[in-house]
Amino acid sequence: MRNLLVIISLTISVTAVAQITYPQKKDKSVIRVNEFYSGCGKIFSDNKHYLVQSNAKSVTPTEEDILQAERLMNEKFSDLVKSDETLKTLQGKTYKDEYYKFYRQYVEVIDNEGHRIVLINYIKCCKRRIKKCFPDWKKELCTPLDEDPCTATISYSVNLSQQTISVY
Repeated sequence: MRNLLVIISLTISVTAVAQITYPQKKDKSVIRVNEFYSGCGKIFSDNKHYLVQSNAKSVTPTEEDILQAERLMNEKFSDLVKSDETLKTLQGKTYKDEYYKFYRQYVEVIDNEGHRIVLINYIKCCKRRIKKCFPDWKKELCTPLDEDPCTATISYSVNLSQQTISVY
């Protein structure tokens, strides 16, 4: 019984820390998860994006799915960096160290095996320049631009069903 109370207390405290807020009162698709980033995130519900494979069914990401995806990225990021050669320049960095100032775009799909997958598109751009660098970031998914370090993007796939992450 005592262990159960400890587990419940830990669950409540973790849940209380990571919450979604809405920086734009009139638009509930623009969010912020202060625990993981300082910019904003945009929830997409349309599957006509380059990130979505044609055989996947698009669904609107829920708050719970977004929080779970962010937690999985935070927990598994270091292991991914160690195992993925394309991320070797990020070794020694934590998820928050690397992506805290990035904006996010969220798309969720259910693949042909029934796995729920949140695709997160990360946009590196400072708050003052987001409207200039990515004027339509709230309307359409951003594609990677040149090698300009101020406007870089990267996408990750977070499989909620299998609790895995990968570069997309």
